Order: sequence, then C-alpha cells, then structure tokens
Amino acid sequence: MTPLPNLSRLPFSDDLGLGTRTGPGRSVNKDGTFNVRRVGVPVFRGYELYHSLITMGGFRFLGLLSFALATGLLYGRFSRPHAQMRFSRNGLVAPYRGITGFMFRFVNRRSNQLIEVEATVVFTFLEVESGLRHFVTLVLERSKINLFPTSWTVVHPIDEASPLFGLTDEDLRKAQAEFIVLIKAFDDTFSQSIYQRTSYTAEEVLWGVRFRPMAAPGADGMLEMDVDLVDATETV
Repeated sequence: MTPLPNLSRLPFSDDLGLGTRTGPGRSVNKDGTFNVRRVGVPVFRGYELYHSLITMGGFRFLGLLSFALATGLLYGRFSRPHAQMRFSRNGLVAPYRGITGFMFRFVNRRSNQLIEVEATVVFTFLEVESGLRHFVTLVLERSKINLFPTSWTVVHPIDEASPLFGLTDEDLRKAQAEFIVLIKAFDDTFSQSIYQRTSYTAEEVLWGVRFRPMAAPGADGMLEMDVDLVDATETV
C-alpha cells in the first residue's frame, strides 16, 4: 500500500472562508449547506423566516406550498358570500287584482342588507305531442325591488297574455310543468352580487289559497316580521 504523503508539507490555502478550526466531520454537506452552528444570535431574527423559505429543500417546499394552497382554497370557500334566502314551500295560484296570479314569496334569513334584488321566473312544460320541453320567461308584476328589509311576494299576473291563461291544476300536472326561479341581489356587506335558485313543480303549486301576512306592528310600534310564517297560507 502506498503511504500517504506528508500533508504538513503541502501548500495551504486558508482563504476559503471556512476557517482553520473546523470539526471532525465534513465542512460542506451534500445539499450545499455548511456544518456551522452560530451561537449568541438574537432569538428573533427578522430575515430568518424569509431566508428559510427561499432556501428550503424541494420536498419541504412542496409540502409548504400544498399547505398554502389548501389555506387559500379554504379561505376562498368560506369568505365567498352565500345567499341565505328562505322560499315559501309552495307556489300559489291565488286571486290577484280581479284576476288570478302565480306567486311565491321569500325572505332573507341573514341580518345583512340586500339591495337591488331581481327576480326571474321561467315556466317550462312538456309538449305531449312532440315530446319537447319548452321554456317561457314569465312577465312579473315587479321584477326588481331596490330595498329588501322584509319579504317579497313575486307575482305573475295570469291575464290573457299569460301562457298560464286557461290552464288548470290538472293541465299543469299533465304537462309536467315547472316554475324555475332565479334571484339576484347585491350584498351590502361583501359588496358583491349573490344568486340563489329554486323551482316549483306542478305538484308544489296550491290553488284556492293565499299567503298570510308576515309583518305586523310590535308593542313599541316597530314593524316586526315573523320569518317562520313564510309558508303560512289561508283559504280564499
């Protein structure tokens, strides 16, 4: 075996910046970091977190990135405004200004303020002869209200221009009719538009009844509204 050369006779270079008093282990790790521990440094180092984030290994950074992505998704999920409107369980065909009208009502279940509330109602039915389903947007008594502090009864007058004119409960059931409702409002708290949808099938439409009032003056004279009465009806 060839003996090792006398290392003390080799020319030294002490300008690498590692110093001459190193430990018995390796000076530079496989990932390029140094085996140097600094002591006497303040506990709260302003740059340490940033430095650790931009220099951490690939797998550790991937884990942190996954955690950050999950946090962003959760924040987006729970910070997005959701409409919490309660619709009446049934739609009604009830007397309306000397004729009849299809109507339903809804109320905001939250304490936030909704403004610029808009309603769209689409009547859809199946044509028995052709087997095709048709869609008709109904004309409403009022399609938009500016303020929504109480409840709103949306009404489609059934006059001679209405596609419901002359139809009976049995006709709607045979045609598998459905009333599709789309509500759009502006949430004053989040400053964003919110949407909510529902529908009423022919089986969910009541005839010969009307809604009971939901609001009445309280003991102190302030208007009180009972949200639980949104489904309440009475016989005409």
